[in-house]
Amino acid sequence: MSPPTTSDAPASGVASGVARAGLARSVPLPSGYSLGVEGEQAGARGQLELRAPDGRVCLTVVLGPNGPEVRIEAAQLSIASRGKMELEAEELSIVTQKDISLRSGRDVTLEAAGHLSTKGFSQAIVATHGDVHVEANDDVRVDGERVRLNAPDAAPLRKREEGGED
Repeated sequence: MSPPTTSDAPASGVASGVARAGLARSVPLPSGYSLGVEGEQAGARGQLELRAPDGRVCLTVVLGPNGPEVRIEAAQLSIASRGKMELEAEELSIVTQKDISLRSGRDVTLEAAGHLSTKGFSQAIVATHGDVHVEANDDVRVDGERVRLNAPDAAPLRKREEGGED
């Protein structure tokens, strides 16, 4: 392995896109990736970067006054734990371009101290081996064009034609 290189030139390619003056070191790895270390000489920030052979930043760890910030950019990301896994944050947002799938071999609990809402083009609630239980401290409201109770064999709903009657 080659010894780390040191440069007193401004660091380039930081994830924020802003060059900062500081000590920059890069360690080439046998895989073609490189590990970079950047630090401000007079500031409290430092940064670690893992770069792919083509120069893309794959992993960035920014060491700031509020603690480390980790950014990962990868073609695919898998996290596995043989034991318990916890995510804890002030806020959590998951955004996908396609589907989200949550599966459990046992129970799933969704609980909110405030309002819980679901929204979708259509929704289905299916109990494969038991009851569907709905309980409210106050009123239960069901609002729809038609509310069909005890009608499992009802014909599929058809779209109403313009100006036509049902």
